[in-house]
Amino acid sequence: MKLLTQFLCLLAVLLSTVESAEKRKAFCYLPYEFGKCGGHRIMWAFSNKEQECVPFVFSNCGGNENRFYTKENCEKACATIQSRFVLAN
Repeated sequence: MKLLTQFLCLLAVLLSTVESAEKRKAFCYLPYEFGKCGGHRIMWAFSNKEQECVPFVFSNCGGNENRFYTKENCEKACATIQSRFVLAN
């Protein structure tokens, strides 16, 4: 019985992680873009390849919604429950 309970708990955690990744906002899947202007500012974007938020250079105009002023804001919007747990430890 104890083994069954542990299995069900593990299954619930795995399913919630998959579900949260599916609910990730659509703009998190967009490639991060430099933009159209001549400025240079370090911003943060979610990288689908790395599966985490990464810094990039933004020109201060244009681009798309996959850009954030801080890594924390990027993680709140785009990171999965699993990566949030890892980052918290």
